[in-house]
Amino acid sequence: VFAIRPFARNEFLTEYVGEIISTEDADLRGVVYDVRECTFLFDLCPSHVIDATYKGNISKYINHSKSLANCYPVVASVQGNPRIGFFARIELAVGDELYFDYKLDENNTKSSALPRWYTSKS
Repeated sequence: VFAIRPFARNEFLTEYVGEIISTEDADLRGVVYDVRECTFLFDLCPSHVIDATYKGNISKYINHSKSLANCYPVVASVQGNPRIGFFARIELAVGDELYFDYKLDENNTKSSALPRWYTSKS
């Protein structure tokens, strides 16, 4: 995913959208997605996950990089509903590829030291 215009530091980029499902359903779907070696599950809160596989937007293609992370996710309540927004960590120019740190450990699994909502399943 690439910036289509310049963005200022901390400016909203896009929302991570998809089907909001329970963590139990996400665990079941995750088994199938792991076989496919492709998943778009993003933990929203301890009880719910956003599955962008079929109902997502371009934000599901933002790649992982610890060293190049130039955006970050934030979970916020909008009219009582939890939503995930991506914001620019630094100033972005037209054409910059977007990256965020999925917060994975050395085995490419979620780090237990971080808030559940800030991690992405792999």
